[in-house]
Amino acid sequence: MQTGTLTSGQSHRIDRNGGDAHIKGSNEGHRRIIREQFERLHDVFDQCRPSESLRTIFDQTVGLQIRRRIEDRQAAVRILEVGCGVGNWAEHIYATFSDSASRIFYRGIDVAEPCAASCNRRLAGHPTGRAEVADYESLPANAPCDILLFVEVFCHLRRGQDAAWLRKARELLAPGGCIVIIDKERSSRHGRKVKWDLFKRRWLPAALRGRPYYFPDTYNELLTTLRYPSFPFLSRELNRLSISAQPIVEHGLFSAVVGCRSGEQQEN
Repeated sequence: MQTGTLTSGQSHRIDRNGGDAHIKGSNEGHRRIIREQFERLHDVFDQCRPSESLRTIFDQTVGLQIRRRIEDRQAAVRILEVGCGVGNWAEHIYATFSDSASRIFYRGIDVAEPCAASCNRRLAGHPTGRAEVADYESLPANAPCDILLFVEVFCHLRRGQDAAWLRKARELLAPGGCIVIIDKERSSRHGRKVKWDLFKRRWLPAALRGRPYYFPDTYNELLTTLRYPSFPFLSRELNRLSISAQPIVEHGLFSAVVGCRSGEQQEN
């Protein structure tokens, strides 16, 4: 799910790895803006389909993890997609692995009810798949997953949430489970251009901004809060949490990191 972030009056201190060691204040306003904007833009996103570049990196990472588990004759492949949006990836997973669909147990969560409803419509005919409105940070750890998936979600987190969300992921992953994060890299040429666009939107009058690099005005309110993740930071943090990070994958505008938890039960 592509979402937006907005913070005001938040105080925090940065740790030496670039994440926040502490944040004061509630996330409720942040979640409300995400929900409202995706409800407003639902019809736009419902017509969108992933680019070839995004599909390729998805298949190289998520698809590979699913295929390995199917080939290893794992009885059930439990997938949790955070920010499932309108269900593009749920649909793609079941279409790609149609011969093993009964072994795939997909759960998608989203903060926007219209998005979760669209995802459920695309899951019609797949009794092992469902989507619902839920808050990732409040999920209980009593239903572990084998694959925890975030596609263009970390770019919408507040500063400092990256590390907290990775800690939460460790609670949700089953032994041997993997987290997959796909997004655009903060320090990439694309990331720098978008950051410059957002700077102009915030500080310059319209007459001086020039033509935007990437996004149409439709997304203005959502995009003022965009913040791409740092994949080197995500990799370091995963390793620190004993979730072994594989080499970062890049394709087109996108980057991905896969982190795998040990197959043995670990203390949280």
